[in-house]
Amino acid sequence: MIVVTVRVLVSPENRRELVQTVRSLLRNIQGKKGCLGSHLYSELGGEDALCLIEEWETQEDLNNYFRSDDFAIFFGAVNLLKKSAGIEFRLLSPMAGIEAVESAREKMVTASTSNPSKKRGN
Repeated sequence: MIVVTVRVLVSPENRRELVQTVRSLLRNIQGKKGCLGSHLYSELGGEDALCLIEEWETQEDLNNYFRSDDFAIFFGAVNLLKKSAGIEFRLLSPMAGIEAVESAREKMVTASTSNPSKKRGN
């Protein structure tokens, strides 16, 4: 699975227009082959920041989306209305969710019991 994160800083006067543009595209994006999810979020404490998170089954599905009219509209709107933007592409590791937390905590407990002089969390 591929997760795409797009964080956009947008001025208050352009925010509504960008949100409306993305909202109008979401249903089409979510219906594309390989799209597992596409969600727009507003950052707490960062009133100028919006974050779009998408999940794609394969790189080929993501590439097809990048070549689509929907992405062209989204990318054009971001470039026109943004203060600044960053796009990150990340592949999820095979271990995810609560399993990752449990594994990390288990290693922390094991390390602290094998070295009693070492404080937990250091």
